[in-house]
Amino acid sequence: MLDRAQGGSVELVGALFILPFILFSPFAGYLADRFPKSLLLQATKVAELLILAAGSYFLVHEQQLGLLLCLFLLGCHSALFSPAKYGLLPELLPEEELSRANGLLELWTFLPIILGTILGGLLVTLGEDRSLISAALLLSCSALGTAASFFIPRSQSLNPQAKLVLNPLRSLRDSLAEIGTQRELFSVILATCFFWFVGQVFQLNVPLFSKQVLLLESFETSLLLATLAIGIGLGSFFAGRVSAGKVELGLVPLGAGGLGIGALALGIEPTSAWVAALLLFIAGISGGLFIIPLNSYVQAKSPASKRGQYIATSNVLQYSAMLLATGGMWFVLKVLALSPKTLFLGVGVMSVTLAVLISVYMPRMFIRCLNWLITHLVYRVRSAGLERIPKEGGALLVCNHVSYVDPSILMASCERPIRFLMYRPIYEAVSYTHLTLPTNREV
Repeated sequence: MLDRAQGGSVELVGALFILPFILFSPFAGYLADRFPKSLLLQATKVAELLILAAGSYFLVHEQQLGLLLCLFLLGCHSALFSPAKYGLLPELLPEEELSRANGLLELWTFLPIILGTILGGLLVTLGEDRSLISAALLLSCSALGTAASFFIPRSQSLNPQAKLVLNPLRSLRDSLAEIGTQRELFSVILATCFFWFVGQVFQLNVPLFSKQVLLLESFETSLLLATLAIGIGLGSFFAGRVSAGKVELGLVPLGAGGLGIGALALGIEPTSAWVAALLLFIAGISGGLFIIPLNSYVQAKSPASKRGQYIATSNVLQYSAMLLATGGMWFVLKVLALSPKTLFLGVGVMSVTLAVLISVYMPRMFIRCLNWLITHLVYRVRSAGLERIPKEGGALLVCNHVSYVDPSILMASCERPIRFLMYRPIYEAVSYTHLTLPTNREV
């Protein structure tokens, strides 16, 4: 596979898998809103099993055109699967559990990716039996997933009157116009597009970087990719844990900054494969911190009757960004004939720039991030009774005692923005350079 990458096969394979998301996501959004999402998940898993059965045949008989066709069909399957998968979570769980659920979902998504990446590197080293072993593993995993889908709790159709728009461009235009009126939601969706743009660059560039810069073999390259996937999985899990009870957008600038630092360091050319693995792990952790709050926010703030449509529209934009990344890689590597290191440098600069822009134009995210970091470094915060704070409308929080740390603790514990009132002479007397914080480190 690495040898073919220089001929452009990696870009072709990536484009074949991505195109269905752009072409069929509006239809997938309609299905997710019109029919029960649990039923749609079961149907797509059965279709997946059939596609992989055909793909296994083509793999054993080494028919490349058939394999490319199956790859395209798997892209169609994934395009139909995604809105139902992510749209079902808010139907099964309350909003305060979404971040934790998304963290677990991404963790269990990337664990098979890790295993598959490592096994892929091992299978390449085998002899003639590798195709048969690969086919058997694919079919076995698909059969287990299909069986598991029938244990998903039955959901209901949230928009049985939804009408199918045959023109996907019109459907996409209408959805974008509607989402565009919700500034923060639209900004969050654009941020998810950036994550998948960067993810596509990492996925396609790490093998090239491993071979051309680090001079590694196939199995060692698969370990590097596994390190990145482990980081994303653990970062997703950690983001879900620290966001328990709320959607914590304050983690987004932190994730963007860490992703940028990891990419920039890779572009400077690490001294060894171990250093590269560490940097990829840091980038993966940061990516998990970046994407989980964004996914949770889209799920929580999308209208229930149009959640599938909103997620599908987000998928179109995300995979358009991935296609753009694939084309950009081809231009940088083939036309400009630059090194894979240059790609990491470019991604690093963009990620750091995004972190700065979020901090400047969405200061609430930056303030929440900074406050969350400082508060949780100094104190061990345990929250109780957050369910009594209404999701919408006014609420008055009254403290039974007052200390200078109260605002920071409240901001770090509540998802909703809080405005504070205090006695003006005390405010004017306070010098933030001489604050005496409580000595008790557990609040």
